[in-house]
Amino acid sequence: MRELIDGSGDDAKLFSSVLIMPIFLSILIALIFSFTFSSISMYVFIYFVFLCCFEYIQRYYISKSLSKYIAFNDFLLNAGWVIVFYLLHNSSIGGDAFNDIFLSRVISVGFSLLFFAVIKIELIKNAQLSLEILLSSYKYGMPIVIGALSYALLRGIERILLSTYSSVEDAGIYSFIQVPLNVIFSFFTGTIFVTSIRYIRQSHVNGSENNVLGFVCNVVSLIFIPMLLVLGLNFDVFVKYFGDNKYHVSFIYPVLSCVSVFLFMLVTILKQDINLSNKGISNTKNFFFVLCLNVIISIFTYSNFGYKAAVLVNLLSNVMLYFLSVRVSKLKIVFTFKIFLLFVLLVLIHTLIVPLIPTTSNIFYSFTYISIEACLFFVISCVFFDFKSLVKLKKGSSYD
Repeated sequence: MRELIDGSGDDAKLFSSVLIMPIFLSILIALIFSFTFSSISMYVFIYFVFLCCFEYIQRYYISKSLSKYIAFNDFLLNAGWVIVFYLLHNSSIGGDAFNDIFLSRVISVGFSLLFFAVIKIELIKNAQLSLEILLSSYKYGMPIVIGALSYALLRGIERILLSTYSSVEDAGIYSFIQVPLNVIFSFFTGTIFVTSIRYIRQSHVNGSENNVLGFVCNVVSLIFIPMLLVLGLNFDVFVKYFGDNKYHVSFIYPVLSCVSVFLFMLVTILKQDINLSNKGISNTKNFFFVLCLNVIISIFTYSNFGYKAAVLVNLLSNVMLYFLSVRVSKLKIVFTFKIFLLFVLLVLIHTLIVPLIPTTSNIFYSFTYISIEACLFFVISCVFFDFKSLVKLKKGSSYD
């Protein structure tokens, strides 16, 4: 991605040289697993190989700012396969649900790969293997694999540790708290995060990374603080319509989870900045250190405090990650007193509004109220972040 964005080399040679190793490794792993777990459908292993290519192509689209293709790929991966599965499972060809699920995934991702081959035929025609590119990319990439794994584990290890050291019930409650917040996080990674990567990389060339990162983080704050807080503060509404009483928790835990997710969004942006500026090994150290600390604290607290400890440990992890990432990226502190004040103000406004809202069992009424509150929160955020000056991009600026 760094070299594709810079445009300093032959795109076709770079693309094919870097792609060859993940394809080779994924095929090798798929073959090993197919012989080890002979009872599992071959479609699972084909999907594993296809998914590797799919993820790599996504990064090509990101590096070239091809947002419409990213959206198309995401549709195929997350929604397209469901349509194919429905058609397949209700036809004379299908029958076994497990096989049908993975066959439909193979078809949907395969169609995405075919689509890429058609629209980027020149890239494939001019493909060349360069051992020099292959070795240099893996020399840079392999040391940060531990960091990538640690980053992935930090997004879901609480559920595993809660099941092990507390109970499945606590893991379920914690997961239920996280579900709406993860939807928002997915929306963030598919929009602002994806489109900002190219500008962050280019900003390193002209020395304006602070301006670009500050702008991106302010936009994230402006958009996602209201969304996250509305979900957290109205968590009891979601419990009422989509869960039962065992999922009911004090509002403080969903709100703390909102703060945690918001910090993790900023960490995700800073993580990309650090990787694109050739300091990826620092991310590895940070994420691995925080992961180890997270696991140690969890082992000693989950058995007594369950999901409550998970929320607090997750928040502590993201606070540490945020400040460690800021230090490495040399970005001025983004999470200022102003943002903290906005959090407090929105919580107070919600606290004052809630007693005035009559209780009702009408789902339409409840979600209408939530929508109105979200709009109100967004307007207040716009005032705090001086929305007009924020979105007025000067011509020739590093993020124009």
